[in-house]
Amino acid sequence: MRIPITNKTYISQSFVLAFSSFSGSPPSIFFSLKERNIKGYSDALSYACSTVTTLYLNLIVERFDHTTSVYLKLKMKQIFPEADASQIHQLLYEYCWNMLKGIAAGLPAFCMDYKEQVESVIKSLKERLPLALTTVNLSKAPGNFIPALGYMCQETEEEAANAQEQKYKPKLFSFFSSPSLKWRYVSVNNKALASNSSVKMKDSNYSASLEMFYTVFDFNKFGYER
Repeated sequence: MRIPITNKTYISQSFVLAFSSFSGSPPSIFFSLKERNIKGYSDALSYACSTVTTLYLNLIVERFDHTTSVYLKLKMKQIFPEADASQIHQLLYEYCWNMLKGIAAGLPAFCMDYKEQVESVIKSLKERLPLALTTVNLSKAPGNFIPALGYMCQETEEEAANAQEQKYKPKLFSFFSSPSLKWRYVSVNNKALASNSSVKMKDSNYSASLEMFYTVFDFNKFGYER
């Protein structure tokens, strides 16, 4: 936020100097105070909380379909242990999803003998959906779909606890992605560099991309020369 650091008891001077030097290259990393009524760190914390809340609500929207698909596959495999992957996929996307969205659909032929079990799974989940399962409703009020997520997580955990052998235990999942740097990466390309620095892209060809990297980074320190 470009607010001077006054409490240096727990922050070493070397860190302060290193950050000051680094921040001169990508100025966009600073949290802009323009158009924000921020007078101190407590206000900044409030904005940070709002940002994190928005992030997690967006994750509900982005991951709800995947979480529901994993849960339904688990339930359908229990009902049809002999069915292959293509049959489960057909049942899931031609019948289960349509029923959850309130769209009439016909049950695949191989499922007719177990119609009641399939409909029971769908009914139990549908009862916990406050609104029709559409992208618009998810985006408008993602928090309303948390009870359905909680139900699916609870059911999956119970299945895992009751499994007799490790190989039959279903993979557990959470509401949101766990914040971690493990197996994560940030793509560094010419567009990313342009958005985080004051250097403008001249073109999108290889030579321009190479020029962008050599302008932003000092490769001489690593022994590379053009």
